[in-house]
Amino acid sequence: MVLVLLMMVCLTFGQADTSYVLDQVNVSATSIKENAIGAKSYKWTADGSSIYAVSDLMIKEGLAYIKSYGPGTLATSALRGGNANHTLVMWNGLPIQSPTLGLLDLSLLALDNSDEVTLQEGGNSSMWGSGAIAGVIGLNALSPKKSNINLQTSLGSFDTYKNKVGIQLVNRKWTFDARWLSLKARNDYAISLPSLGINTKQSNASQQMTHVIQSMSYKPKANQLLTIHYWYLNAQRQLPPTLTQSSSTADQIDLSHRLGMHYKVHGNTWIFNARLAYFEEKNDYRADTLSKYAFNRFNIKMADLTVDKTIGRHTFMLGGSWSDTEATTDGYKVPKVQHRYATYASHTFGIGKLAVQSGLRWESADALHSPLVPSIGIEYAMVNGIKARARLNRNFRFPTLNDLYWNPGGNISLLPESGWNK
Repeated sequence: MVLVLLMMVCLTFGQADTSYVLDQVNVSATSIKENAIGAKSYKWTADGSSIYAVSDLMIKEGLAYIKSYGPGTLATSALRGGNANHTLVMWNGLPIQSPTLGLLDLSLLALDNSDEVTLQEGGNSSMWGSGAIAGVIGLNALSPKKSNINLQTSLGSFDTYKNKVGIQLVNRKWTFDARWLSLKARNDYAISLPSLGINTKQSNASQQMTHVIQSMSYKPKANQLLTIHYWYLNAQRQLPPTLTQSSSTADQIDLSHRLGMHYKVHGNTWIFNARLAYFEEKNDYRADTLSKYAFNRFNIKMADLTVDKTIGRHTFMLGGSWSDTEATTDGYKVPKVQHRYATYASHTFGIGKLAVQSGLRWESADALHSPLVPSIGIEYAMVNGIKARARLNRNFRFPTLNDLYWNPGGNISLLPESGWNK
């Protein structure tokens, strides 16, 4: 896929150099799944930001507590008192959580690789499924508005070097967006803990990351849009010593390939969305001095379909999803496979300044079944831009593969956790 897209770039540069204004490829109709009534949400445009990772953005905005041990190390979120595996992370409408751990390292999510970052506070399992208990973080790619080539480089403290190359090409029928991002840093910052008698520089903390993002959109008709996304990540990080260690030689490699396809078509009163994806990831941990090695692999195939229909003031949405996960780690005796199925529905209507949305979901993971998950949200537009919001919903989270099968400690009899959010 990557090779084909790169070849298309070369062919495009071979065309005649003629400048004229072209229409943007854009289908503006959105599903009600993407607009949770009654929930507080935030949105940022990420292009051109000096912030590197999504975890840094959350810290800067003060909207989430980020657990981190310093630059280049694991960073996880805690929203509204929930753990990291209670926050769902979406990439162009598809979940990218680790099926083994149930969480995602936010320091690996480069901000420059997304045009838009969203945060929805509170649970919304009725729409997004397992894990959407404390909140939902969304990373979205937007179609470029004009052809462009941009080069960026920056230097920072602790021998930090960041480089970015971007190419955007736009036609009436298609758009192409390719980005390459690299980061290198030594991270030898000072550590001063007088109470523990520590006054030194951080050691064994260097990192090197490479991201490649490619998106291609094609518009066969005025009401149709086909988009293909690809994301390659190669991160190599040294792991510094803990406070109880004098030194460390441990390191970690994270390698992932994420491929997604989104087809959208709409009429005057309806919208159809289809998403297909294949994710492949590996995580390798090494600690030579302790002769410890841990190798983790997983791949996910998934599909998600939704149909929205508007009748007067009412909009109805019906959707279904399927995923097939295969994981291999040192903690399992044999590779584990999990199949998930879900069906969900939503209804929205508005009367004057009042908007009401209800939802319902049921999901299964092999022999495990979620409870019936309802939700209701209300918004009322008052005066001077003030809104009153209320939302009540049930949420759930399936046990991760590690929760079920890790040896020792796994328990195949674990049931989904569930609760109410208001």
